[in-house]
Amino acid sequence: RKKGTFGPPLGKRCLVFVDDLNMPAKEVYGAQPPIELLRQWMDTSGWYDRKTSDFRRLVDLNFIGAMGPPGAGRPFLTGRYQRHYNLIFITPFLNESLTRIFNSLMQWFLGRFSGAVSGIGQNVVKATIDLYTAMADTMRPTPAKSHYTFNLRDIAKVVGGICLCQKQSLPEADSLIKCWAHEVNRVFADRLVTKDDQGWFFEKVKALTKENFKKEWKSLVKGNCLVFCDFVDPRAQYYQEVTDTGQLIAVVNECLSDYNQMAKRPMDLVLFLSAAEHVCRIVRVLKTPLGNCLLVGVGGSGRKSLAALGIFQSQQES
Repeated sequence: RKKGTFGPPLGKRCLVFVDDLNMPAKEVYGAQPPIELLRQWMDTSGWYDRKTSDFRRLVDLNFIGAMGPPGAGRPFLTGRYQRHYNLIFITPFLNESLTRIFNSLMQWFLGRFSGAVSGIGQNVVKATIDLYTAMADTMRPTPAKSHYTFNLRDIAKVVGGICLCQKQSLPEADSLIKCWAHEVNRVFADRLVTKDDQGWFFEKVKALTKENFKKEWKSLVKGNCLVFCDFVDPRAQYYQEVTDTGQLIAVVNECLSDYNQMAKRPMDLVLFLSAAEHVCRIVRVLKTPLGNCLLVGVGGSGRKSLAALGIFQSQQES
């Protein structure tokens, strides 16, 4: 603008969005240096240049911040900084409201299925909401598990995953129960990073299965593999349960062979069941609207290779 004054072009304002506003840890004296730096602008409208000691004034700026409730590694925000904001708190939905919203979606989708399948739609919604509530209350975010944040999008992702099915996918009620179990594993369990958390989750799913569907887990799932995908049978390309893991591995190996024939840099991979399951996870995310995932692993664990294979299988471009 002029000497010592900076800002957006004349006639415009700059909006600065600061996410996770209360994430910075407090130092030994209780201050949060990043917050104090932002507060300095709000109190004095600028900062000093560290080299020349000249004051640099910033004009026509507005700040908007977002933060989670204090606790689980998130400290309280100092009142000296908080006073500069107009606070808006979003209250969570009541379970009755969530049940009504997702029951309407499930009843509409399951209307064309058999009566045995559509009859447990409300049980599916109740089990999903109960699991979401338990996850949000128990699996709290910490500095080591900062991604343990669960919201209504997770319930919508479970319902959206079930809506990938066709009439042939769910011939009976048990098929819908297994599809629900698969979707909650993809949405919730794939984020858990410790054996204890994963064990707690699987026990919770088993308890909810017995409570809401009156079914024992062992009578539904044979073995430890529960996978749904839409490419295991070339003659029936719809979202369905994988009943033959050997066929799944064969199909993924065939996909790898096709990829190597077309790729400039072929991949020499040995695909076992766990790798094939990861490919199914990646393909599911790619075919989900606004789907996204973060592959975590040590170097050489196959993140890039399996992602490339999943992209090729879903007929998309990287």
